[in-house]
Parts: sequence; C-alpha cells; structure tokens
Amino acid sequence: QKSSHRWWDWWSVALLFIALITAATRLYATHWTTYLERVQYLVFVGIIAGVALGVSRFSPRVVKWIGLAYTLFAIPWQLGETLDSTIPWAERLWILGVRFGVASTDLFSRRQVHDPILFLTLMAILFWLIGLIGGYCLIRYGQVWPAVLPAGIALIVIDHYDPGQSMT
Repeated sequence: QKSSHRWWDWWSVALLFIALITAATRLYATHWTTYLERVQYLVFVGIIAGVALGVSRFSPRVVKWIGLAYTLFAIPWQLGETLDSTIPWAERLWILGVRFGVASTDLFSRRQVHDPILFLTLMAILFWLIGLIGGYCLIRYGQVWPAVLPAGIALIVIDHYDPGQSMT
C-alpha cells in the first residue's frame, strides 16, 4: 500500500511562486525580445500544474505522461497567442512550425537568425519545466532545493547577461 501523504506548507508554496515569478519577471524586464510576458504566464500555470500533480494520487509514471500532455498543450498555446487572434488555431500552429523550421535552418546553417521564435520557445520550455517540476517536487517529495534552485540559477544567468544592467 503506497502512502497518500503529501507534504504541504503554504509558506513554501508561496515562496516557490515568488522565486519563480521573480525569475520570469526578470527575464521579461530584459526586453530581449517581444512576448516574454508569455513566459511569465507559463511559469505561473506550470507551478499550479506541478502542485496539482504533486497533490494527486497518480503514480510518478502517470504524472510524467500527464506532464508531457500539459507541456505539449501549454507551450504551443502560449506561442500561438503571440499571433493574430483572428487566425484559426490550426493555421497558427502551422505558422509557428514554419517559423521554427526556418529559424532552426538559419541557426544550423550559421546564418543570422532574425525571428525570435527559437529564443522564445526555449525560454517558454525552460520556465514551464522549472515551474511544473518545481511544484511537483515540492509537494510530492518535500524537496525545496530542486524546486527553487533552477529559478535562482536562471535569475543569476539572466542578470549576468542583461546588457541593460549597469554596475554603479
């Protein structure tokens, strides 16, 4: 019989939200590209999904599949929201795929990439996973460091590479 006990501490969950939202907001503040607010939204929803999966009675194997399904929905959804809302969703996904393909071809051909879709996708995936896995680890296993450490590392990296920061 597996234990259904889940670790829960409101303060830890609140601090996780603060840490991850702070890192995503710091990314947004760089203005490295447009639509970085989508990353903020993804980390917020990712934390909620991670906490919900942590509280659930699903086995870790089932949680991985549900997490994958959420990921395959959430990332394209938020990237699709960067396009005109009058465009049907099937066409938005097609446009995103073409843009991603062209940008990837440019990158691997060592040509300058003008479309920010690769960076935006990478940040969306990174922050979504930080939120999803962080929330899950915090609740399911009571592991605080795996939940907040990636956000801290992301914050340090972003702060280091932001040319808008001046050390005075």
